Amino acid sequence: MQAAETKPAIYVIGDSTASNADRRGWGDPFADYFDSSKVTVVNRARAGRSSRTFLTEGLWEGVRKALKPGDFVIVQFGHNDGGPPDKDRARGSLPGLGDEAKEFKLPDGKVELVHTFGWYMRRFINETKAAGATPVVASLTVRNIWKDGKVERGSGNYSQLAYQIAQHEGVAFIDLTHLIADEYDRRGEAEVKALFPGDHTHTSPVGADLNASIVVAGWKGTGQRAAAFVSAKGQAVAAVRGPVRQPMPANAKLPNLILIGDSTVRNGRGDGAGGQWGWGEPLVDAFDSSRINVVNRAVGGLSSRTFYTQGHWEKVLAMLKPGDFVVMQFGHNDNGPLDDAARARGTIKGIGGETKEIDNPITKQHEVVHSYGWYLRQLIAGARAKGAVPVVCSPVPRKSWKEGKIARTADGYADWAAAVAKAEGVEFIDLHEKIASRYDALGVERVEPLFADEHTHTSRAGAELNSEVVVAGFRGLKEKALAGYLVKRMGQTKKVSGTFEVKLAVRAVDAQTLEPTLGRMTLDKQFRGALEAASKGEMLSAMSEVTGSAGYVAMERVNGVLDGRRGSFVLQHTGTMNRGDASLSITVVPDSGTGELTGLAGKMVINIEEKKHFYEFEYTLGN
Repeated sequence: MQAAETKPAIYVIGDSTASNADRRGWGDPFADYFDSSKVTVVNRARAGRSSRTFLTEGLWEGVRKALKPGDFVIVQFGHNDGGPPDKDRARGSLPGLGDEAKEFKLPDGKVELVHTFGWYMRRFINETKAAGATPVVASLTVRNIWKDGKVERGSGNYSQLAYQIAQHEGVAFIDLTHLIADEYDRRGEAEVKALFPGDHTHTSPVGADLNASIVVAGWKGTGQRAAAFVSAKGQAVAAVRGPVRQPMPANAKLPNLILIGDSTVRNGRGDGAGGQWGWGEPLVDAFDSSRINVVNRAVGGLSSRTFYTQGHWEKVLAMLKPGDFVVMQFGHNDNGPLDDAARARGTIKGIGGETKEIDNPITKQHEVVHSYGWYLRQLIAGARAKGAVPVVCSPVPRKSWKEGKIARTADGYADWAAAVAKAEGVEFIDLHEKIASRYDALGVERVEPLFADEHTHTSRAGAELNSEVVVAGFRGLKEKALAGYLVKRMGQTKKVSGTFEVKLAVRAVDAQTLEPTLGRMTLDKQFRGALEAASKGEMLSAMSEVTGSAGYVAMERVNGVLDGRRGSFVLQHTGTMNRGDASLSITVVPDSGTGELTGLAGKMVINIEEKKHFYEFEYTLGN
């Protein structure tokens, strides 16, 4: 038996669906599924509370102070967050996930700054992590409300918000809403009605125990250490992973940026399983969530054809409204067979009107298969019909090298995507070439950790690089509205180093000055390392009659690649020698960056050792 002070604890925080009188909340029987000699289950949920009031009433502070490394906190809120923030019980939070806040005068006369549901949830998650404990987010339990023989899946959009928070914060998520709803649908309306003797929200003790078992199954399915602590009753519960949940708009009042594509946009569940990430996940952080929803509806393994024919596009169309944006990237899976028994996802090569009739071995249906271009045109037309703005992207490149460069394929999916975009008069971002150029500049060794498999699926770092290129592409679109939703912030400061070679050539000083102590030279440099670039510039110098005292100023335009980003910028030098004491400042001229180096700011230090020139460059780059 573990000593009390070292035994981990599992805390449950939430509302009456987790803690209610007479063991009618799932958090009460939950303890029976765990071995009390290995772990302590502490149900701190409180009836009637929202994420907001659980914090403001000090209930969370009691949990936070008790946390120790190795503990767990299961967080489930939402049932009470939809109420008014300043009337009745005054417990509602602001809708959404952003950082916006608003002051309200409460019924007792006090004034409170109320935050979003996402803000309160992040507070619980971050303070749990700070204590060395592990947060786990669970979506809502299901109410006994039925329509057309199916049970309601969630109260409002709080289950979806909980999922998005867990994804964004990188914590385990128990898809309790869908797991419970699946079980209720299996049992049927009549049997489930008996589990709700009082109202449609609160279960009987039997219903609470059923929900507790589903929490255990879902937690086991996350792959966390839950299975190490279970009792015999808990061992009898099989691990279950929730269905692959497709994101939904967090706030129906906001415009949507909807991403569609394959696993290079969203891999699996979008949780980094196997170290693989699509570029759509980090893209979320580039946008202001208080002004636009970023909804990544890409599905791994699909082609333009199967995304269109399997109902995924139909669901996207249902959520589109005027002013939305649809960014599409297909091609990786369009090259497969048209009618193989494994996937039957291929399209006819090209962008023409060719068709082929097949008997689809997967769907068991007769099907007319079209070209890659035909399917893209259907997606474009559908988005336009809804008043949305379509943006076509060429497929991101694979990690396939040829003579030191990423291999490009002529007359392939990248070219076909560009041709369709041009013919349809829609915006186009050439991710294939832009990202390939970044990889070329980084080189084989530095590109290797950007991939989580042999050549197709990126790691988190690779997904972030690809996302940066997508953001740069948004900024370059003729349609400027999308770029207006980007978060305006500077990137993280980076420090790089390398060597450089310099050639100086003396130039004549204006003869009218008649000043022999003034000098003029041209600069011709070649930088190596993280900065692979050439520069040209001019320097003016002045010598004094005192040995060791002099000064110079210079301007040089640097043109090349910095950490894989191509562009140019201007360095300004100001140097003095005061009787042997040197002072030198080399800074980037504000707003001199071009291309992918637009927004660059920084400073450079140079050193000369044994006649070899070295540089250190510390910089930031706006997104």
